[in-house]
Amino acid sequence: MLSLPLSLPSIKAQNPSDEQTGFEVKKIEFDGNETLSDKALLSVMTTKESPGKISSFLYEHFSERLGSKREYFNAAGFEADVVTLRAFYRDNGFFSAVIDTVITYDSTDRAVRLKLIIQEGYRSLVDSTRYVGLDKINPSVRAEVYSDERTKIGSPFNAKELTHEQERILSLLRNQGYPEAKLDSVTVQRRLSTNNVSLILTFTSGWEYRVGKIIIAPEGGTIDDIDSSLVFHHLDLTSGQVYSLERKSATERNLSRSGVFETVRVDARFPSLEDTSRSVPVTIVLKARNKHELTPELFVSDEDNAFNLGMGLGYNNRNFFGNARNFLTRGRFRVQSIQRISVLKMFTAAGFRQPPLVANAELTFQLLQPYIFSNSVSGTWTFSLIADKKKQYLQSIVRNKIGVSNQFSQHTFGFFEWSLERMAVEIFDSTIAAQFTEEQRPQLNSILVATVQRDMTNDILSPSAGLFTSFSVEEGGVIPALLKNLGSSLPFSQYYKASAFARWYEDLSKDRFAILAMKLKAGFAEPYSFLRKPGDENLPVPLNRRFFAGGSGSVRGWRARELGAMDRPQFGGDAIFETSIESRINVLKGVGDFWWFRPSGFWTVIFLDVGNVWGSLQDAHFRQLAVASGLGIRYDTVFGPIRIDFGFRVYDPAQPDGQQWVTSKRLWRDTFSNGVLQFGIGQAF
Repeated sequence: MLSLPLSLPSIKAQNPSDEQTGFEVKKIEFDGNETLSDKALLSVMTTKESPGKISSFLYEHFSERLGSKREYFNAAGFEADVVTLRAFYRDNGFFSAVIDTVITYDSTDRAVRLKLIIQEGYRSLVDSTRYVGLDKINPSVRAEVYSDERTKIGSPFNAKELTHEQERILSLLRNQGYPEAKLDSVTVQRRLSTNNVSLILTFTSGWEYRVGKIIIAPEGGTIDDIDSSLVFHHLDLTSGQVYSLERKSATERNLSRSGVFETVRVDARFPSLEDTSRSVPVTIVLKARNKHELTPELFVSDEDNAFNLGMGLGYNNRNFFGNARNFLTRGRFRVQSIQRISVLKMFTAAGFRQPPLVANAELTFQLLQPYIFSNSVSGTWTFSLIADKKKQYLQSIVRNKIGVSNQFSQHTFGFFEWSLERMAVEIFDSTIAAQFTEEQRPQLNSILVATVQRDMTNDILSPSAGLFTSFSVEEGGVIPALLKNLGSSLPFSQYYKASAFARWYEDLSKDRFAILAMKLKAGFAEPYSFLRKPGDENLPVPLNRRFFAGGSGSVRGWRARELGAMDRPQFGGDAIFETSIESRINVLKGVGDFWWFRPSGFWTVIFLDVGNVWGSLQDAHFRQLAVASGLGIRYDTVFGPIRIDFGFRVYDPAQPDGQQWVTSKRLWRDTFSNGVLQFGIGQAF
């Protein structure tokens, strides 16, 4: 039986400068690698193939960020790569792998071609796994160690899986009362008879510790107006329980989420070896935020897929009547379009109805309870008065909403909302008003919404990797229908609605130079009437609950709410499908700053958008999908990227046959002259 080392050899190949007299690496070829792919093998090598002529030309004559440098052969570096590949094969269970090389020089082209001939041999399987040093730990913890082994008996040996197994056990120990647990050694024994391996992991668990006395210590002031029971009620650490590093982090996270404290820190003092109590005193260090805050606002936003400029004033009372309750009242006014309107009349009743104006005024009162039922559940009550002005109509909404949110895990959240909305719609054009008589009926709607989100992206403002998904279901009408059966005569809509949204990002360059981003959005709403009595009205889906397309975050060849496969798309539809793909290039990455200006904050974007909105799901047709493309620029700021996009229509399904594709139109007079300039804050998706 042989004992084998696991660590990869620490070998660094020489890194020659661009030797114009050297041999350029034109080709790296593998032969015989049936299990491990060419891509996997190349990923551990320092020797690389030279890029194509265009890429090297751009690198040498324009910018190193626009291309790649030529790669020259270095014999010592290639020898080190062969050693690394042998170690890589060992770490994947091929302990007898043989690697031969063929190096072909071309003196005329000053080029070299490399061929690696691999005999993988037998791949060793795991015969057994043994854990040493865990005999004296709590039996329930020891049982958990063995209940979820990553290195399964009979599976191919893999060093990465073995590393994950080490991390799993250490995390388990440190979160089950053994915070000083450490890994002493890992031994891989290969049996000569079978060529399979036995694994031995040796740990030092240390003593089992329990949480001792918990003390609250104010930092830089007092927290006299905050009841200490608030802090203790939301701790994940409790005196007497086994000490856990994970619970320590969760305690800091929970107290920070309350919004009451500016800083939160949990300090634990481990006793000396002579102390036999094994009790860990814990100090909660807190610095309270100002209880009262008056906040004037001047803001920009991307609501309704259009650029908005707004102002507002808010008052925030933290710890409202105790228990970390947060009371907020805020008035806001935002505007999208102010062309050809009287600014002086805008704040009067008549002025707010000016047809060109697109604006929104809102007065909100909100009560936030950061913890209900448990540390992961929060609740809100919101009362809002809203005047939402579009070009052709005005929505007046009184909304009372109760919401509950739950953090299921680090990346997964759930939301549930119940809204009572009293809505009235005023359409200014009498011709249009005649087509939408039902929409103008005042309604009192009860709307239930449930949403689940999972965010695995690596940045809130400008992700470069990861996936975000969201799924939402909505229902309106059940509660009013039940009340109507009891004698109520309130008008209401009855419908159900479902929508899904996904965003995906991939850093193609591995250093945030070139990012590929994709978006998918789909949804539908459907009125239903099985709870209605004969003769009852069947009102359509409320205007503010419909789907709209076009704008800076939608299909960018159309302005906001101007795309739809039906008449009057500004009144929305009950079915939507959208997908987009963007290539984001940080063209000036690496360029130094000039005083306050950061050239490296600039990005260029090429995008393609596809989508449309239909009156109903039954009306949706594939050939009615609109297509837009275009270019954009971004500039990173502390509050997110500032965005400018120019979109033009590649395929317009609303045009007559033969005039729908961009190829059937004049490039400048038809295509670009009808393009749309979109402004926004934050990424388009």
